[in-house]
Amino acid sequence: MTHEQPKTLFDVLPQARSKDEPTVKPLAGQILRVYSALREGGEWKSIVELQEMTKDSPNSISAQIRNLRKPEFGSCNVVGRRRAGATDGSWEYCLIESGPEPA
Repeated sequence: MTHEQPKTLFDVLPQARSKDEPTVKPLAGQILRVYSALREGGEWKSIVELQEMTKDSPNSISAQIRNLRKPEFGSCNVVGRRRAGATDGSWEYCLIESGPEPA
């Protein structure tokens, strides 16, 4: 028996339900903001850049990046790497949808 993976996060969110309904809607909005920000421009973005785009906290953004990688949220290919030239150990992230990884 084969199980087809959803193609986008929008296909998955209706399945991602919680018993605590009041938290479902804000979290769904948050994960969609992070997903949309990662998709925008197809460029590598730091947590600070994502924070500027989404207005969400850095800890929440990190958590949503982890969630995006989970099967129940579509197994999105969010790649992280150390930012070139950064002396503070900064990381940057990119959503790889298809084709080669951005430079």
